[in-house]
Amino acid sequence: MDIMQSTSDISRKRAQLQTYKLYYESKIACLSNTRLSPALHILACKDAPIDPGDMQSNWQRSRYIKKCLKYYKKKLNELEKEIKKFT
Repeated sequence: MDIMQSTSDISRKRAQLQTYKLYYESKIACLSNTRLSPALHILACKDAPIDPGDMQSNWQRSRYIKKCLKYYKKKLNELEKEIKKFT
């Protein structure tokens, strides 16, 4: 029974990691697409732990978006390392 339980836990964890991977990849794709409106980019950054500060100018918005993109790439890299442990 323990083997079945641990196999189930591993499968669940693997599925969870894959879901997060898709999530971060979609965030990166959105933020990398320069043809999207700045409002969509800012919306994509909503859950990043980065202070948006004052975004009155294009330069400030661009800087915020770049910080978010860097954060999501870092999280994806960390996640991919964790996924390798389960394969």
